[in-house]
Amino acid sequence: RSKVNATTVGEYAGNYGQAQYDALQAAITAAEELAAGEMTSTAVSAQKEVLSEAYRNYLLSYVSIDRGALLRELNEAEILMSHADNEALNAAYDSARTVYETYKVTQAQLDEAQQALAEANDAALALLEGREALQAQIELTQQLLDSHAVGSDTGNVSQEAHDALAAAITKAQDALNSADASVLSQAAEELKQAAETFTDQIITTDKSELNEWIAKAHALQGSAYTTDSWAALETALAQAETILAQSDSQEEVDQAAADLQNAMDALQVKASTSAIQALQSMVDKANALDSDDEALNAAIAAAQSLLNDPDNASVTAVVSALLDLSEAMQDLNGSSDVEALRADVQATIDFINEHILSNVEGLRPAKVQALKDAVAAAEELLASEDATADALKAANKAMTKAAQELWEIVSKTELNALIEAANGYLDGDYTMESLEALQAAITAAQTVAANDDATTAEVTEAITNLSDAIANLKTITLDTSALEHEIELVSEMIANLDNYVPSSVEGLQEKLDAAKTALSNATTQEEIDEAAKTLREARLNARTKADTSALEEIIAYANSLDLRSYSKDSADAVLALAKRAQEMTRDPNITQEEVDALAVELQRAIDDLHPAGSTVTKEPDTAAEAQSMLFGIMLMGAAAGLLRLRRKTSRS
Repeated sequence: RSKVNATTVGEYAGNYGQAQYDALQAAITAAEELAAGEMTSTAVSAQKEVLSEAYRNYLLSYVSIDRGALLRELNEAEILMSHADNEALNAAYDSARTVYETYKVTQAQLDEAQQALAEANDAALALLEGREALQAQIELTQQLLDSHAVGSDTGNVSQEAHDALAAAITKAQDALNSADASVLSQAAEELKQAAETFTDQIITTDKSELNEWIAKAHALQGSAYTTDSWAALETALAQAETILAQSDSQEEVDQAAADLQNAMDALQVKASTSAIQALQSMVDKANALDSDDEALNAAIAAAQSLLNDPDNASVTAVVSALLDLSEAMQDLNGSSDVEALRADVQATIDFINEHILSNVEGLRPAKVQALKDAVAAAEELLASEDATADALKAANKAMTKAAQELWEIVSKTELNALIEAANGYLDGDYTMESLEALQAAITAAQTVAANDDATTAEVTEAITNLSDAIANLKTITLDTSALEHEIELVSEMIANLDNYVPSSVEGLQEKLDAAKTALSNATTQEEIDEAAKTLREARLNARTKADTSALEEIIAYANSLDLRSYSKDSADAVLALAKRAQEMTRDPNITQEEVDALAVELQRAIDDLHPAGSTVTKEPDTAAEAQSMLFGIMLMGAAAGLLRLRRKTSRS
């Protein structure tokens, strides 16, 4: 008696063919029934043969079960679940784990569970990465907001801009709770754009020049200057310090610096006590003449006003008053007393040497030399015994005129600063014509700056011309349209990267980032064109993944066939091709031509199937012909779809 343990066989049911399993169970049942009754040796022998054949067929139908792919997905899911709680992933994991731990399971069930869990893993990973990216963007934006608060020294912003970015951060924080990766991605992009807008609104004011003028003003001593001119400086200084502390307007800051500079230029050095005493002595002499001469009395009145307010009597005013009195007294009654005139000329020389030429700092060198020449000529005249009254009067007038023409050197600080700034523009991307005009203005301004005798009008004109030349600079316009178009096309490709062969789009994101940087920072057309060319080549080298749907359908059909009824050679050919085709569909780099060729080859092998024992030349049956026609239609449809895709890609 021969008997197979039915329980043992049942444990392997999921690994064997269902039909073979059913046949074996039937044989076992028949053997048990036979064993329970009267048996002949012939019946036993026959039943043993049936049972042995059924068991052999059952063993031959064994199919190896591969749980590795599902296990890998389970491991990945566990890693993802350790980083964040995800209900969808938890459910998919539990379901897949149940299938994995089921002993009697088919490969199809394992593959289906693996595919479902892989999709859940991908979705969970995208969600985790999106949440991390959004959190990082929130932290960066918060740092930006904190470092540029309203009233900060690092760059001021308006309250409106500050509130807008704070609201954008709050909105992004709310989006962190979303379970949709696209929502997280959109929130991160919107927050990034809000941060860029905020950065553009940061006010950066250059207060360095104003600080310099304030420091110079504080270094001065008020006792050396007239009361009124010093009071004007103090007013300008106070205003400048207020602007420095409170204003972020570049225009207001620049104006405060200019006002303070003008107030310092307008300072008048207070006349010394000896100069005041000399003026008082001259007024006393003039009054002693008791003359009705209008010119003399006007000179006396002007001098007396200075004596009445000595704190506001400048060196220049006292000198002018003294010389005016001297000249008026000389002209009085057409005086021709040579000795008296000699004494007056000598007094003028002594006064100039003591009170003017003793300190010529800040005075125009050419005018100082003219005064020295006039004094030297007067001294030479006094040495001559033949000096006439008219010559002495002329010498006195020459010295008076030279002394009155003295003025301080015009301040050129602003002009020199503007020349330095203008030179910086020469390296910019401006039209040749506007750069030549700027260079001409710079050259002219440098000539004025080097001239110690330049007048205020000349300095002002040089500043005006230089400012106009800078304002009239014309920027070279860069054509970025081609680069912008390439960036738009590649950005769309990046959004659908799964549609492309991985090896053909490797590094595409980096090339896109480089192109965006060039669009923002490039200063020449050559840089723009090169960036567009590089990105265009990367786009054209990208290949879309092959459409394997038709091949997968014919593979599925091949696997559904019962190949036992066909000759071994023709069945083996179908099995080998189906297996190779299945492997090829998993290759992300397979081309459409390879897919189409393999589909045709597999269909041909199916068409060439012939029943066991028949000749190879047997005509295919009607069903095979119908199947071949159906697959031909499927291939035509797939080809048409591929053609549309390629046309769309080529138009892009």
